[in-house]
Amino acid sequence: IMIDPVYRFSTFSGSVSDNFGYTATYDNNGRTWAGGIVFGGQFPYYNGIQSSFSGGATDVALMLFSSDGTGLLSGTFFGGNNREQPHSMMVSPNGDLFVLGVSGSTNLATSLNAYDSSFNGGSNTYAGGQTFSSGTDIFILRLDSTGSIKKSLTYLGGAGNDGVNEYGTLNYGDEARGEILTTSNAIYVATSTGSM
Repeated sequence: IMIDPVYRFSTFSGSVSDNFGYTATYDNNGRTWAGGIVFGGQFPYYNGIQSSFSGGATDVALMLFSSDGTGLLSGTFFGGNNREQPHSMMVSPNGDLFVLGVSGSTNLATSLNAYDSSFNGGSNTYAGGQTFSSGTDIFILRLDSTGSIKKSLTYLGGAGNDGVNEYGTLNYGDEARGEILTTSNAIYVATSTGSM
């Protein structure tokens, strides 16, 4: 038995502003989604949900590449008035992208019928190379298969810090761990909470 990865492509993001990668996934068409953070407004926006940097310290940066890596199909900012950070992404059976992450922003544009439409905050905490001075709540974002339509967005959090592991880490970035899994009729999230 031979188990070897198949090399598909590699590419630079094309961002002039500093950017760090956190997570990636693929869809049924072989296209690749990359998710990270960006530290300014000089990021290659194309066909996305948010065309400019929000003015917080960092925004989530999402990119959708063609299956051979030669084309950028979508590039978008996502963020509010503070910091955001993606931890996990997965494409559902119908092609929608689901993103799990944390936010320190009070003004994310949640969906009309969001499960939790308000930022509940926490205390000053460090996660994945960033300091969140107002604490963190989890966010769950759903985009259509092109990355150009926001289908839903909710916060998820209590009075403590949510979505970050504050209780002992061994490696860089261990604080920024979490996973999202989708099926045809459910979303599963595994992460940390400091809320009661």
